[in-house]
Amino acid sequence: MEDSDPAAVRQVCMKITVEVKGIEKMNAELDRIPERATRALMGALYREAERIMTASRPLVPVDTGALRSTGYVELPTEDGGTVSVELGYGGVAGKGKGAKEVGYAVYVHENLEAHHPVGQAKYLEQPVNQAKSDMGSRIIDDAKAQL
Repeated sequence: MEDSDPAAVRQVCMKITVEVKGIEKMNAELDRIPERATRALMGALYREAERIMTASRPLVPVDTGALRSTGYVELPTEDGGTVSVELGYGGVAGKGKGAKEVGYAVYVHENLEAHHPVGQAKYLEQPVNQAKSDMGSRIIDDAKAQL
């Protein structure tokens, strides 16, 4: 047989059929990946904010202790694919009849001229700035560990 002879051309064909059982369940699990990833990211961001809050507490100036006691970390929120968490100082200190509004958190935080026997100005900004350099990788690693 010559290569140019059309009768010499032979084909080998195979048909492989695979039945996938549980495809609906698999698709449902795949659909939940973004939701699970968002929840993991929210948790990781919250833990990062708590870590920063913990680092900031010793830096908060203390006179009566009221300012330091107002530190908070809100639960994370998600809006249009953006995850955020709020942390800060100020608001109500104490409980019951002894509760009082601490409305001077910003003033104490920003006053670089004040001398504080305990604590310092920029008591929240400094730990945030220190955390920035590797914050992204910590949050990603934490979120991945939750998936």
